[in-house]
Amino acid sequence: MNNIFRFYTERRLVQATGLRAVTVRDLLGHIKKVGGASIFYHTHASYLEHHFVRRRFYNDFASWVSASLQEHKLAEQIAGIDMLDYITIRDLRDAIVQTISNHLQERKGERARKAPPGEEFYFCKAKSFVFPTGIEARSVAEFFECLRQISPLSIYFHVFESRLRLQRSTSDFGLWLTDMGAQDIADKINRIDPYVLTLEELRERIISFYQ
Repeated sequence: MNNIFRFYTERRLVQATGLRAVTVRDLLGHIKKVGGASIFYHTHASYLEHHFVRRRFYNDFASWVSASLQEHKLAEQIAGIDMLDYITIRDLRDAIVQTISNHLQERKGERARKAPPGEEFYFCKAKSFVFPTGIEARSVAEFFECLRQISPLSIYFHVFESRLRLQRSTSDFGLWLTDMGAQDIADKINRIDPYVLTLEELRERIISFYQ
């Protein structure tokens, strides 16, 4: 058991993949073959970019389908995919592919809508650089004090990225607190759906479990 929790953070270098979608069918074709880093970027990056403000769609695919193609039903279906059900990018990709495929099957024979010029979907990916913040906790009490100090980037890394990075249903926070004997708090944290909260709301929700 490691009694020290070391808080990490990350910086990202966003890169274009060169892939572009104009229709829903284009989008589906690229989602099937693009790298996992791109799937992760387009399903998670907006949580980091809007850590104080809630958006209608955090999923870039859903946002584009709604805003540029006016396919609102499909957008809701993509956004409705429960991210907590998936701990691998492969399974998350499969769920998105199935959702879009079902939509295309239902609309078979209809003329495909095209995004207006300048509103095409461009696939990106991000390369992450992870490094320690220098903030460490050696007790449960210290851990919750540190939570007030760390940046939203660090919360994002330990809650969102940890699930898909290590392919497990718990966060780094929940795992360490379990090791420290704070199982009740760990269970409460693991039951949070972080995808319906801003990062600041998520911080306050976690802190509230120790008050």
